[in-house]
Amino acid sequence: MKRIYTFFSALLSFSAFATPIAPDLGTILAPNGFFPPGTGAGIFDSGGQGLTPNDLDGVGDDTDFFELIEFTASTPAGNSFGLYQLDPLGVPMDFLTVFTGSDTGLPMAPAFESVNWNILTGAATTSISAADFSETLLLDLPGWEIGAFMATPTATYYTHDFLNPGGVRQVGVFDSSGGGGPAGDLVFAWEDTTIFGGGLPDYDDMIVLATDISPRQRAEVPAPGGLVVLLSGLGAMLWTRRKSKA
Repeated sequence: MKRIYTFFSALLSFSAFATPIAPDLGTILAPNGFFPPGTGAGIFDSGGQGLTPNDLDGVGDDTDFFELIEFTASTPAGNSFGLYQLDPLGVPMDFLTVFTGSDTGLPMAPAFESVNWNILTGAATTSISAADFSETLLLDLPGWEIGAFMATPTATYYTHDFLNPGGVRQVGVFDSSGGGGPAGDLVFAWEDTTIFGGGLPDYDDMIVLATDISPRQRAEVPAPGGLVVLLSGLGAMLWTRRKSKA
């Protein structure tokens, strides 16, 4: 039986999906002609900020597969995509690089990569990177969550919107597991310029397809006020943990 991780956080405030971006996946994919006409039509951003790997049963591959496609990226060779852990205080850490932009060679030339999950050690690895994801993969600690990032030469954007400039959503996370979209379970459609302050998003600069992974909800920020004492103790623990990983 597959082990599906359940994340929760008693120390965090309201748990909710983000406000989805407006265009459906079909509108984002259509202008580039890479996919057949109508692909993704009617599939809308899930609003998911965190991610749940679904193939973590300790049997077989325990692997998620990713496909990278860059359409109109302003600096395709300078962009990268990967995963991270978010701690209960809302700090991203343990960055795992899945792709660099140069992996594609040319715009619209796909690249493929896999993320291997080791549920015995908590390690997450690709062919070019490794990170310790033990808090989510091994220990199932409350408040910890996996997210995805896109890095450019000037900024890094996250699926957790509160980490982005102005708290703006820089990516659409589309659940295509029900059919009608590209092959796979999840589609990340990224905007590689900062939207906050006047950028015009098209969300087609970097497209990443993923299998065996699904979106999930998580609180955006730590709760203030009455939980200060609890969070101070947790903060000391996390500081020690981050220092040990530095």
